[in-house]
Amino acid sequence: VVRLNEEQLELSGPSGATAAFINGRIVTTHLRDVSGQPGLTGTELSVKAYDETYYTAYEVTMPVTISGASTCMTEIVAPHINDELAQMQQQLLRIDPNADLEENDIPLIGERFATDVRVLCPGT
Repeated sequence: VVRLNEEQLELSGPSGATAAFINGRIVTTHLRDVSGQPGLTGTELSVKAYDETYYTAYEVTMPVTISGASTCMTEIVAPHINDELAQMQQQLLRIDPNADLEENDIPLIGERFATDVRVLCPGT
């Protein structure tokens, strides 16, 4: 999910996909194009990779690089995993163990566990 000043941008489907088995993990990559050509000067871009159901966990482990905009800076904001897990556990404890989770308004929590890569491009 990519947001420019809190407005979600439209992304293309994945392209250039790769997959490899590295150190016991399945590692995949792909590219996505952003629709249009949004200007970045004086804005904050937020990029989060996540599965909304949290079935698959995504990690930002490689350095984040920017090309074509020498004044832009990046900031990596890690999620507060323990706090989020504690909140989710409390919510689950309030539900009958035999209940159907889909009928109990369990929220999609993937975004709460996503690293936020922020790109800040100061105005000129």
